[in-house]
Amino acid sequence: MTFSQRIKKFFIAERYALLLVFLLLLHLLLRIPTFLEPAHKDDPNFFITVGRSMLQGKTLFRDIDDIAIARPGLAYIIAGIAGNHEIFQYATFAFNIISILLFWSITQTLLPSFIISFVITSGFVIFTSTPFLEGNHSMNELYYLPFGLMSLLFLFYAIQKQSRLFMYQFLIGYFLGIGFLIKITAIFYAIAIGIITSILLNKEKYSFFFIIRAIFYQILGFVISVFIFFLSAVVEGANLSNIAELTRITLSLSNNNIHIPFFTSFLFKFSSALFLSGIIYAFRDKLSNNLIMLILWTAWAISGSYVMNIIGLHYTLIAVPGLLLTVGYILSSNKREEWIFAFLPIIFFIFGHFVYSVRYPSNTIDYYIRAYDYLTGKLSKEEYYRTFSPFVLRNYAISETLKRLAEPKEEVLVWGIYGEIYNLSETLPVIKYVWHEHVEMFDYYDEMIAELEKKRTRFIVITREYPQEKEQMLFDYMNHV
Repeated sequence: MTFSQRIKKFFIAERYALLLVFLLLLHLLLRIPTFLEPAHKDDPNFFITVGRSMLQGKTLFRDIDDIAIARPGLAYIIAGIAGNHEIFQYATFAFNIISILLFWSITQTLLPSFIISFVITSGFVIFTSTPFLEGNHSMNELYYLPFGLMSLLFLFYAIQKQSRLFMYQFLIGYFLGIGFLIKITAIFYAIAIGIITSILLNKEKYSFFFIIRAIFYQILGFVISVFIFFLSAVVEGANLSNIAELTRITLSLSNNNIHIPFFTSFLFKFSSALFLSGIIYAFRDKLSNNLIMLILWTAWAISGSYVMNIIGLHYTLIAVPGLLLTVGYILSSNKREEWIFAFLPIIFFIFGHFVYSVRYPSNTIDYYIRAYDYLTGKLSKEEYYRTFSPFVLRNYAISETLKRLAEPKEEVLVWGIYGEIYNLSETLPVIKYVWHEHVEMFDYYDEMIAELEKKRTRFIVITREYPQEKEQMLFDYMNHV
């Protein structure tokens, strides 16, 4: 290598490093308001409450219950280790740094244009850090995205270095298994990689048994990471019977907008992704390997983001990497005959948003304006907290009182949907359900009252914003104690 070539290589490497530093600084800047936010968001506080209970010896699905079959338990352990809202936000920040680094690596592998790679990664930082898709909160999707992106990066290596194909397939399965333990929609990533592997190996004229062997290693890695976790849960006495009841309830739900039963809706979404996979298989010889990977990865991620009938904006975070990479591929590709195929998952995504009438928040800019006003002294802490919810200051006051009166880790009852009261007061739920609406859903009133009597619960906090149909049973018990 000549001196001029060494100089050129040095400046190219320096340019990459500087832009990566810029992306990480942008991520930090966008997340500053999340470090200032009060504990008010329901899901993250729910995760922390359940996780803290598990770390104190309570067994998931027996002593502390999450009715969401989509979360096997690892997400709660992560939240429980964090222990409070502030540290949980910092943990999310750290996990997203890993996602950014992995996404950046994928763009360098996939996209020939340095500028497009930088722009696409900037988009990834914005979508996963701002309120637009609820990326500013500690949602499960942000915790299993690194494992999904790692599996996609390994897939690129597996196709490029087929001598190590089985090793990469095992690692892909293993990391997706960890993602599955955080949220089961990671299974859609696993399905996508299985189909991609089959199509690409078939395209390279490998035998059927060779393809089956490659898929087997992926399944083996997945099963090993999942089996140990669930085995330990069963040994600890986890009662999985509620999953069957929850499944029955979930299957009876209909989307509020289109009134399609869950199973019918799920079948349509699954078959749509499968149909798109069939199209790609039929035209596999006309498409590049990279485009095949992107289309199928994105299509199945979109299907996973729509798996529930009630669409949360954070569900779509799992589709963001694939959609951005697909856009980047279209912008950097000169093969216009491939564009029609590249647009298929984008059309799939837009169609889903139309069907579910997804509404994006209009307060993203206001979110940062409020944080700026607080940092510059235009808003006091109380005024700033009140902009998030009219109940934030009340819940903090309740928590401070409860923390002063109760013993650390004492079991109390908070009647409402405010897991943050448990976390801020350093107490634990006395019953298996954190939210009162779950008590109502499973008609758990008799068991709840029996538990209150058995443990002689000293503190019961009542919030009245969201009344339940049968909650008078609790009030009658309190009047007779």
